[in-house]
Amino acid sequence: GDSVGDLPPGPPPDASDTTADTVPDGTQTDVEDGAATDDGQGSDSDVGPDIPQPELDWRLGSLGDQGIVSNVYAVSTKEAYAAGGTRILRFNGETWASYGDPLGDSDIVFRGVWSDGTSTVAVGDGGTIVRRGADELAWTEDVTPTDADLFGVYGRSADDIWAVGAKTTILHFDGSTWTEVY
Repeated sequence: GDSVGDLPPGPPPDASDTTADTVPDGTQTDVEDGAATDDGQGSDSDVGPDIPQPELDWRLGSLGDQGIVSNVYAVSTKEAYAAGGTRILRFNGETWASYGDPLGDSDIVFRGVWSDGTSTVAVGDGGTIVRRGADELAWTEDVTPTDADLFGVYGRSADDIWAVGAKTTILHFDGSTWTEVY
């Protein structure tokens, strides 16, 4: 690969202009028409047709009495989850509400959450992992092989879930057991 010593002199090409080449005098040449430009933006021929951008619908919403959110995972525009301090929050497309306190009066802080719509998993302090099925009313605390704080969780399905945390901890869930991979 190229090393820093292999780069031509002058400023780097503009990252947004993928058709520009830097020539030795520091200007850029547009590959399509060969015209040198000093502004680093290339020619107008680099601009494609106007592509409609999606409308963003940001709304200010209350999280109740606990405004701590360290992670959010959206399953769809009508279902999302947030790790918020000692509890998990659920968004139903209109409002956020508590999805329960997984460990009751515990002071365990949850820092990561993931869901596939049928099962939701949250991770937190001391290697804590809890799961809750969409049709269940309570959370289940899983046995884990670590006491490291966990910060993130992601899965491809309910039997292929990964959690990561402090001390370079990596855990995998196969549908029945959490295993420490690293």
